[in-house]
Amino acid sequence: MPSPLPTAANDYKVYGDTPISVAVLGAVLSSIAARLNAAEAIRADFQALIDAGTGTALEAIQLNLTPKLEALDATIASMQAQFNALQEAYDQLTTNQIPASAVALATIAGVTANNVQAAIVELHAAVQAAALSIALLGNAAERDIGSAAGTVAAGDDPRFTGPVTDNRLPGRLGLQAAQTADWNLATANGWYMASLAINSPEAGKWFLGNVENHGAAGYCTQTVHDFTSAQAANTQTWRRHQLGGAWYPWYKLQISQTEQDARYARLIRSITAGSGLVGGGDLSADRSLELSAASLASLAKADSAVQPNDPSLPVAWANFGWVSSAILIRDAHGLTSITRTGMGKYAINFESPMANTNYVVVGSAGDPSAGGIPVFHNQSDETSTGCTVFVQGGTTTGMDAGKVRLVVMGRTA
Repeated sequence: MPSPLPTAANDYKVYGDTPISVAVLGAVLSSIAARLNAAEAIRADFQALIDAGTGTALEAIQLNLTPKLEALDATIASMQAQFNALQEAYDQLTTNQIPASAVALATIAGVTANNVQAAIVELHAAVQAAALSIALLGNAAERDIGSAAGTVAAGDDPRFTGPVTDNRLPGRLGLQAAQTADWNLATANGWYMASLAINSPEAGKWFLGNVENHGAAGYCTQTVHDFTSAQAANTQTWRRHQLGGAWYPWYKLQISQTEQDARYARLIRSITAGSGLVGGGDLSADRSLELSAASLASLAKADSAVQPNDPSLPVAWANFGWVSSAILIRDAHGLTSITRTGMGKYAINFESPMANTNYVVVGSAGDPSAGGIPVFHNQSDETSTGCTVFVQGGTTTGMDAGKVRLVVMGRTA
């Protein structure tokens, strides 16, 4: 059902299917003109009444009629705008200048616009995109991608239906790696090799490797290996990066199974608890070793046993004598030397210094061949590193006894 024509009753509303013709515009303009004339007449009557009024009558008129006049002015302004728009449309229609945006467009495959102006914009963008593609492709004579020169027949050129020949690739992507004399210059995607090149991981080696380029200038990764000496135990593989144009140092990669096994413990290996230990197991999980109950009991006993440097233990002891005009040390501990300094006098030196001179030296001496009971006592010359002991016979004179036994008790420093 077609939409109604624009009239005063519907405020001259225009719909999408409203026809634009001279007859329709004439009827609309005539109606608007009649309403404008009537409004102007009412305005003239009100103005005449105001001019004729005096005093209270004038004030009442202004109070009551001013809002109505303002509303009427707004209505007149709206109608005037509608009239101007319709007048412009009428002028365009009579002069054959209808705007493209006002012309409805039937559905066209591939076009989403519903008026002529929008469709023109859409088609213009599509034409520009096609022109760009054509410019990138070039003409047939320049590209020569058909089986015959200057043709672009699809699928009939063996260079595009079969393998791409090596001579159509850059050297870095060819059958052999490209040579370089400076690894800093190898920044494009591809394979490279160099013997004695500068900026290599190690001097004097033949490296072969590849480059991965990020796309932006100054960003790539190089991975190379010395293929002349690489082994499973040492693959001689290195890598470095270029970031923002700056080269970072080479670092070594360990990529073979042998290299990994040498560096890390494999899961098939296990930890076995030895004597006095419990725990362990394979390395599929975290493992621990602990002392067995017997070991812990043994340690408890050791903790309560006498410890080294315990003051209840002798610091030094000796079994010696004067035999055949010489000192004979049969056994000793904690002493560095025993020296005869006179008849029955013997200077002893300690291995470890004493904490002070308040240590104790006790002993005994005897010589059955000499008869009598020798008396053993120490001199008052104690130092932290040694002292002198004196063996006295039956008189006040010293006696070189064949057997002297002494023990030193105290605290070491």
